[in-house]
Amino acid sequence: MEQADKHQKLRELKGWFIGLGVVAVIIVGLLVLYILAGRSELDRKIAELKAQGIPTSFAELEAQHKLPAGTPNAADVYLKAFAAYRPFANENKQDMLPIMGNRLKPEGNAPYPQEEMDVAKQFIEANQAMYDLLHQAGQIPDCAYPRDFSSSGTIFQSDVLTAIKKAAQTQALAALYYAQQGQSQQAYDHIRDGIRLCESMSREPFLIDQLVQISIAALCAGTTEDCLKYTSFSAEQLQDLQSQLERLRGQCDIKQAFAGEICFQLEYCADPYNPGMAMANTAQTRLFRMSGLFERNILRSIESTQKLMAVDELPVGQRVSRAEAIDQEVDDLSFLYFLTKIGTPSLSRVYKTNLRVRSGIDSMITGLAIERYRLAEKKLPETLEDLVPAYLPEVYVDPFDGKPLKYRQDYPGYRVWGVGEDGIDNGGQERDINDRQKPCDEVVRIYR
Repeated sequence: MEQADKHQKLRELKGWFIGLGVVAVIIVGLLVLYILAGRSELDRKIAELKAQGIPTSFAELEAQHKLPAGTPNAADVYLKAFAAYRPFANENKQDMLPIMGNRLKPEGNAPYPQEEMDVAKQFIEANQAMYDLLHQAGQIPDCAYPRDFSSSGTIFQSDVLTAIKKAAQTQALAALYYAQQGQSQQAYDHIRDGIRLCESMSREPFLIDQLVQISIAALCAGTTEDCLKYTSFSAEQLQDLQSQLERLRGQCDIKQAFAGEICFQLEYCADPYNPGMAMANTAQTRLFRMSGLFERNILRSIESTQKLMAVDELPVGQRVSRAEAIDQEVDDLSFLYFLTKIGTPSLSRVYKTNLRVRSGIDSMITGLAIERYRLAEKKLPETLEDLVPAYLPEVYVDPFDGKPLKYRQDYPGYRVWGVGEDGIDNGGQERDINDRQKPCDEVVRIYR
């Protein structure tokens, strides 16, 4: 009897083991199907991207980035210019430099203190070799900075980006110095060289490159505004600066940078164990890949980036809200999409930064058109429509509210503005350097 009970229990246990085995096989089978389905969906997305001409590997991105064989490359000269940069050994002296130091910019149209101008003169003289090389590089139309496309860990070049930003600041410094000395030709030359330096980044493929470029574009527009406080340009110089900024305006297109980010995400998917990456821990990464969630996270990141690339196709007044909605969609994803959340930071913030700079450039272009009108007509225009078409192709639309830029005459001079990221018109209120929380607009203020 005991033997029979024992056999019965063994049969029952065997049945349980068989049942558990079947369940395990089913679970494993479903997991395999889940993984394969995710990979298949990602493969379809890659095919779709290729059909759209979006690079899906660093090899494809490198082919787009490099210049045709035999093409003169401005980067060769720019790199020599960056190497020729000579800061002051005395940090206190370096900090006295306008733009580059830690002194506050004078309010309104007040001049820079003479002691700062004296230090600026010394700096310019010490860096004349750099300025000459920057000017020489600016005469070469094509530029592609050297970049190692071999892996995700080597693709970024922070040293070069830092050097470009420093060079842009030195151009702004020189332009301001010569403007305050009443030497308008030299000021004009340095503004122009600064714009050409900014344009040298137009082929650079990643979001960090674009952020540096738009910050330099904002610096170029702001330097032009500041120089007009201290000097006057001829009608020919004004028209040329307007044309230069209009061309620069067309290059503030963030789609190329977003395409580069998609390529980066796919390269990470192909090689997530690169020691330069955020999730390089092999055990964690392998487990995440085995779960089938890895490809789905990459896919969601790509889809969110693609959605933002399409935002510019919407009417102007709807773009910001749509960009914010895309960010919210990412925030609302479950914790299973934590890689998407990490790899897709606030894209709408980047997009709005780009729009803010574009708005400032549009206001500065409009200001240059007003200056040309003032020289020709001996008066200020009553409305911005008076500038069209002789001085301005159209009245630019504020990218934040979809309405024409605002303009009013002041004493002395005038101001042009857009409402800024909050979408609220504060009547052309300028930013208060002592109170960053105070409501303000994106204002170009010209004193005349």
